[in-house]
Amino acid sequence: MSKKCDFSGGSLVRLLILALVALMWLVGSAVAEEKYVYKNMWPKLEQPWYFSFPRYIAVDGSGNFYVADTHNHRIQKFSSDGKFIAKWG
Repeated sequence: MSKKCDFSGGSLVRLLILALVALMWLVGSAVAEEKYVYKNMWPKLEQPWYFSFPRYIAVDGSGNFYVADTHNHRIQKFSSDGKFIAKWG
């Protein structure tokens, strides 16, 4: 003798609500983002690589790049991984 599922008395509604809650929990945990803490925007002391209205960028054959820092009236040179190398002006 087989048993029949009886969804009378609101048990179907409870089952659907439970399924929706479980689905929302799974989706929410799948899209959880990492938490970042803001410390400060810039170091407190001015650095030699600070820009004031950087306008143009050029790259040489070695991958170094040059930034025309217009309001500081200088050109700054950086390595391909972003390390400050030199400045002129």
